[in-house]
Amino acid sequence: GYYHGIPELVVEILSSGTKRNDLIKKLNLYLDGGIKEYWIVDPEIKQVLIYRFEDGQILKNKAFSSPGKAVSFLFPNLEVDLAKVFL
Repeated sequence: GYYHGIPELVVEILSSGTKRNDLIKKLNLYLDGGIKEYWIVDPEIKQVLIYRFEDGQILKNKAFSSPGKAVSFLFPNLEVDLAKVFL
């Protein structure tokens, strides 16, 4: 089935064909759509860019690079070891 409602977290993995769409169009779509946190994973540069949204505004954003950890603004116990993601 399908999830009905607005997810709190969306994760997108960039590819050369979708990069522009994910970085611009989807960012604005999720910002306007009520998503609270948006992760953009860029395997080319081994980086995760995290945006925290609230009331149609960007509250925070931060880039996390391998070999560090990506840490959620929204979920305090959610962190991802990027050295294990980008092998």
